[in-house]
Amino acid sequence: MSPPPGTHRLLRIGTRASALATTQAGLIADALGSRGIEVELVELLSEGDRTPGNLAAIGGAGVFVGTLRTALLAGD
Repeated sequence: MSPPPGTHRLLRIGTRASALATTQAGLIADALGSRGIEVELVELLSEGDRTPGNLAAIGGAGVFVGTLRTALLAGD
């Protein structure tokens, strides 16, 4: 289903910069693009990506979600 004529919509998808994450997000972007939806991938770097060591010590798997939430609230 395509957007109504005369409208322009851009869907921004936040993803980690890893090869796996960008490949997965790219598959979704391609599927949406084939339906006429313009998609932009936005790579986000979380504290978990910057900090070596035990992920559990800095908040576990929720670290990326927190980074994504902060970016959304900031309009990024």
